[in-house]
Amino acid sequence: MPAGDGIIRVVDSNVGHCLNSRAAWRHLPYVPNQRRTDPDWVKLAVTRARASKTPAKFWLNRERAHDASIIAKVNTYLSSITTPRTSISAILKPVDAMRFSLERIRRGEHTISVTGNVLRDYLTDLFPILELGTSARMLSIVPLLNGGGLFETGAGGSAPKHVEQMLKEGHLRWDSLGEYCALVPSLEMIAQKKWKPKSSGT
Repeated sequence: MPAGDGIIRVVDSNVGHCLNSRAAWRHLPYVPNQRRTDPDWVKLAVTRARASKTPAKFWLNRERAHDASIIAKVNTYLSSITTPRTSISAILKPVDAMRFSLERIRRGEHTISVTGNVLRDYLTDLFPILELGTSARMLSIVPLLNGGGLFETGAGGSAPKHVEQMLKEGHLRWDSLGEYCALVPSLEMIAQKKWKPKSSGT
């Protein structure tokens, strides 16, 4: 906790080199951070596209400086992990990617959207609400960078209902259907990673 306003620096005491620095304010917690690139998130998209035989599109705008730097990295990673058969090469502006996805949805076809976490949260709420009026039982599967997975339901659409019932009845609602919806794909992932036909006698 800084005692006053100023700059906090992380310095390598062996050589006196400043590793990181940022502004800090009195009595506000200081949390050091570091950004780095990681090709695994591109690999996750490629793996999912291959497994599901579904086209995947990156939602990135070349006209935005931040997106342009990401696009350069994406192209580098894709060239090292994809084959001509992998339908994942398209990088579209968010508006164009949305139009592409909606056209496929109208035909009953699936599309993988490769986005950042904030946009993912928005999209996983948007489409269930458009189709069903709620995302309370929407299954969200998030592959994690170190090989695990996050399986959740009702992450967004259930929150208003929780508050509504708490105010009305004095307790939180609980719907076990969400647990079962999330349990099945979690077991499928374990089976895919761990199951060995020889050990099961088949």
